[in-house]
Amino acid sequence: MKRLILLLATAVVLVLVIGLLVRISQTDSETTAVLSGTDCIARRYVVLEAQSVPSAQLIPCVSEDLDGWVLATETYSNDGSTVSWGTSSSTTADGAGAGWSVSLTASCSPPTGANPEPDPPFPGVQLHSLDSNNGTIAVHEQWYQFTGGCVASRIAIPDRFDEQRIFDELDASFDLVARSTVNDFVYAESDGNFGLDPTPTPAP
Repeated sequence: MKRLILLLATAVVLVLVIGLLVRISQTDSETTAVLSGTDCIARRYVVLEAQSVPSAQLIPCVSEDLDGWVLATETYSNDGSTVSWGTSSSTTADGAGAGWSVSLTASCSPPTGANPEPDPPFPGVQLHSLDSNNGTIAVHEQWYQFTGGCVASRIAIPDRFDEQRIFDELDASFDLVARSTVNDFVYAESDGNFGLDPTPTPAP
């Protein structure tokens, strides 16, 4: 009987989660809602990113729509998440377009050669960066390390683009938002039914 009650409760939670994601998806296409107290746009992937790394106290997001960019891929697992964007010219005959990927994991180790930044833009965050160029593509990589998580950002720009302008635009649009803020958004969008992280089931 206890097992049946637990299964029914789980089913109810799943229905609520699906309903929440549908609502957020409608928000994605119909309005521009922002997370309270930030400039971050409330997108479905922000919630899924947060759920993929329960320990992460900061969650990556973008503060404005990326003009000329399209969401390319999304990958989520118990080990983290990766969200990627590409320029609208990515599939044209004149060559590959620019790409940006943002990954969230519980921890990371910046590679040898990555430089520590003395003045990170976010309090309590350690930032390392690494720039490279093979003559045709410029790559700008950054690692943001913080309590419970790490965000790795990789921007690849073909030389036919104005790379510095794109780097600056994407850096300006990138933000890290407190997990509690995402939780408040989930709670409000679910009409108070649940928060971002599931409540632990008490031991029998």
